[in-house]
Amino acid sequence: MMNMDVSVVLGGDFNTTIHGSLDSTNPVQGSVNRPDRVALRELLYELNLIDHDELRELSITSKYTWSAPAPSTTKTRIDYLFQSSALWEQSSRPVALTIDRTQDTHLDHRLVSTTVTLRGSVMIGPGRFQTNVSLLKHPQLVSALSDTWREHQQTKPLHPEQLLLWWDVGKDKLRQCLYRHAKKVAKKRHVGHQHFVTRTNDPTLQHHPSQVRITEGIKIRTGLSHVPTDDALDATFFAQEKERGAAAIMHSVKSDDGLIVGGDQPQKIVGIVRAFYERMYTSPRALSGAPLSADAVDFERAFFAAHTNELRGRDVVNVALDTETFLADNILHDPTTLRATCVSVIPPNAASGEDGISHQVYLAIWDVIGGDLLDMIKAGLQCGHFGSNHSIIRPFYKANEKHFLKNWRPLSMINSDMKIVGHVLRAALTLCIDSVIHPDQVGFIPSRDMGESVFLVQDTIAHASAFSSPGVMALLDFQKAFDNMDRPFLRRCLVNTGYGDTVLRLFDALYANTTASVMVNGYLSMPFNQTHGSKQGCPASPLLWLLFLEPLACMIRSQHLSHGLLFPVPAAHPQHPGRSIITLMADDTTLFSHSILCMSELITYSGE
Repeated sequence: MMNMDVSVVLGGDFNTTIHGSLDSTNPVQGSVNRPDRVALRELLYELNLIDHDELRELSITSKYTWSAPAPSTTKTRIDYLFQSSALWEQSSRPVALTIDRTQDTHLDHRLVSTTVTLRGSVMIGPGRFQTNVSLLKHPQLVSALSDTWREHQQTKPLHPEQLLLWWDVGKDKLRQCLYRHAKKVAKKRHVGHQHFVTRTNDPTLQHHPSQVRITEGIKIRTGLSHVPTDDALDATFFAQEKERGAAAIMHSVKSDDGLIVGGDQPQKIVGIVRAFYERMYTSPRALSGAPLSADAVDFERAFFAAHTNELRGRDVVNVALDTETFLADNILHDPTTLRATCVSVIPPNAASGEDGISHQVYLAIWDVIGGDLLDMIKAGLQCGHFGSNHSIIRPFYKANEKHFLKNWRPLSMINSDMKIVGHVLRAALTLCIDSVIHPDQVGFIPSRDMGESVFLVQDTIAHASAFSSPGVMALLDFQKAFDNMDRPFLRRCLVNTGYGDTVLRLFDALYANTTASVMVNGYLSMPFNQTHGSKQGCPASPLLWLLFLEPLACMIRSQHLSHGLLFPVPAAHPQHPGRSIITLMADDTTLFSHSILCMSELITYSGE
């Protein structure tokens, strides 16, 4: 198969069709296995080519390029213009690809031409500092980090505000130590690399046959040669790595005035992306300057008053008492428990934030720094903030048109110490989340299986079909779920679900004074305030979303008798008719109703 990076355009009269739908005399699949059609499809696969007309999504009538002389009505498409997928990805969609079809007076074929405009090359910026965790295997680095922190401990203050500042200064010292060691190792490797290049390129040196394979492997790892393309496993691995890297490269973006800005203009593209996310993460009330209306306040109070028992799941004292005891006697009491519960659970390859310090640095010197990290968390609880709480937003491509920022997922790279605080909040929420959240929500809760929601949908369809019962089902998805959470309302949800004072103070401190910068193609934007939504990357965000969505789910459940879908049951149990109205898998919501009118009311209810 041809390299996916190669740009190819192939056109001409192929005297056959790809499939039967392009032949007016045989619109059904029919002779799909004709040798000429099979050969054409194999050619497209080998050259990694895409049908131009399929990309343009032309109508059936405009796809025909040949017609038989009158009075015959036979039409077909045997003239094609193919292009490689690499060319399609590099072209400036959607306006750059044009097609011209004109009937030549001397031929019975239509002339097909195309114009392809390629984007400028994407400029890649310097990126940011990150810990090379493989260097933590060097005893001299771990010893240097420990000595650096012990020296810093000599100036440890007692006042909480000063302790937070002292912690930030200590992180800077650790970062400088990491940087110095990485620079020293890089210089040593560079010298060794040059020596290896000299030896391998010296024709007078004779290598032992047993060393040839090892030498070739070293060349590949050091970039002196490429992996053999005939190795299917290696080719697949490198293709996957390339795809992961491509998901973070933004070739172009559409500005508010409709102009497409390419990646060869890094400052402009960073400014557009920054403005987009600054609007997204700014509270709508802060943008409008209008406070919450009196009617909305009254409605919210009435709702929480009516649904308090349902939201709390069990007695409020138990939820508060359990979480307070769990935090005071375990996580916030002993550094060893903090490490086991909130640090060791972080994936080894988790990205670091602005400071570039991986959580594995804390694990490597935990005996020295563990107690100070715990004191920093306690100081943040007393002060109501954790000092510098900055994250880097890195957009990753999801699907559909790449020009639109709504099709990119904003992942927040959070500093490792704040990620640990997020795990503390997550552990406290998890303790009682099974009692607080209704069983019809199956997402992000360890004791529940996401398959339950799928089975419920399948069973509902099967019941309705078996008993000829009328019913309507609607699938809803919340756009930018984490990013659109209103923080004051989310806090009120925590209060009304019964979580205690320490959990509330953890939430307040974790989301106080939050700022963010955007990184696009290695270029970092200026910071902006982040007053709205939750961070995609914070360990507590999934559970916070469940708590944020639960009031809406309660409102819909309250309509189950009048709007829900009735499950027919055997005559032996007529007094227990089952009704289903909602099932949730995180932000994927499925509504059930017995009529279109009731379903429209539920959807309107959800939107309001």
